[in-house]
Amino acid sequence: MSETLSADVEPRAERYKPADVIVVPGHSIEQVHVGDETIWRPTRLIQKLDERGFRTGVRDTELSPDDPFAYVGGGKAVTLAAAQLHDSFVRQGAPPKLLLFSAGRPKYLDEQAPGTDLVEGDPMRETLLQKLGTDKVKAPEVEILRETKNA
Repeated sequence: MSETLSADVEPRAERYKPADVIVVPGHSIEQVHVGDETIWRPTRLIQKLDERGFRTGVRDTELSPDDPFAYVGGGKAVTLAAAQLHDSFVRQGAPPKLLLFSAGRPKYLDEQAPGTDLVEGDPMRETLLQKLGTDKVKAPEVEILRETKNA
């Protein structure tokens, strides 16, 4: 089953003028089990906030969107939106020249991925390039900001 954003979003994307750069903000990543390995992917739509209201990168399938600790709009939604915007610009004959992942490394990754240089942009980039089918289209230049920090 392929994941896409709601069909009513696509016609509105055509109203935007093509741009040279698409900036993809961070919205959390999570560890998932695929076969025998654990990998990082953008979070699904609902993730859990901590008691201070900060993103945790933890998806809780028991949370409803109305839960006070639920955050709706995970990394997958942001990544899919960037892919749709990219495709819209391509259809208009002006593909972007740069995809910029601006997420950096939020505090929850210091706890969940200590000793690594993992940033939210790494799995978001991988997911976006898969969605674009870069074997079929010329991939734009990609840059990931690694030093961005949440205060």
